[in-house]
Amino acid sequence: MKDRKIQVSTCVFSIHDDLSERHPMTYEYNLTQTKIYLEQAGKAGSDIMLLPEAFNTKGLSQWFHPEEPELVKRELAEKVPGGKTLEVVSKYAKKYSMYIAACLVEKDKGKFYNTVALVDRSGKIAGKYRKTHLPEGEKNYFTPGNSLPVFKTDFGTIGFLTCYDLNFPEAAITLSLKGAEMILWPTMWQALLPSSFYYDTYIKATAMMNGVYFVASGYAKQDPDLGVHGRGAVVSPAGLILADTGFGPGFATSEVRLERCCLKKKNRDLATLKHEFKRQEMELQRRPELYKVITDKRSKK
Repeated sequence: MKDRKIQVSTCVFSIHDDLSERHPMTYEYNLTQTKIYLEQAGKAGSDIMLLPEAFNTKGLSQWFHPEEPELVKRELAEKVPGGKTLEVVSKYAKKYSMYIAACLVEKDKGKFYNTVALVDRSGKIAGKYRKTHLPEGEKNYFTPGNSLPVFKTDFGTIGFLTCYDLNFPEAAITLSLKGAEMILWPTMWQALLPSSFYYDTYIKATAMMNGVYFVASGYAKQDPDLGVHGRGAVVSPAGLILADTGFGPGFATSEVRLERCCLKKKNRDLATLKHEFKRQEMELQRRPELYKVITDKRSKK
């Protein structure tokens, strides 16, 4: 089987402990962080780089001040393509010939979405994913997306989930069955226990159960027990953390081998197969007729 080695990078943005008027998180502050991490990704030879959820608006701002989502929609929401932040991202994608996954607030025909834009190596928008599962805090401000697309790049097939989406395993399964070899997950996960335990468990389990590489990005404070939990990570199909930022702000990068997402017994020795997910074999053994209850809108009681 042909080797498909690529370099995958991610990051965690810093958030101040004090978000008062004296120490606001500004658009300019986050744009500075964006440029720093995109430079690191480019100099590391990245094929794809993942930015955090709503990276130009310090994450989804209502977690901090209830009045701010309206400000975000009015001043920072962008068209995709066509937004000012994506213009900056596109320049780095073109400069370093890398894909960049950029999650931001999108405005389109009077509606607002939590959207991941995929920027290709030439700086053009190759596609977008609109967050499909919205928690209570977001339902008042955003419209959910209605599809789980996958995107074919020059190195393989990828898909996206955003933050709360990860609570719904059916979404990751869908991406895997559509051919995704890597799932990228920008987030702003809350750090209060037990959420930090969920975080690590979910990212590893999603990779293992679906036979995909999993990439996470996010935000962090100096003390993760006081705020959002940040662990940017690249996870293998075996659930191994290949690279991570620790539990604070930073940059992480790792080489991955995408051919390991489509293993067959004849292609690997037994020792390797014990630790790597046999994706094609598992797909052949699925029994969709047993899982129809999953497609019910709500469980019957």
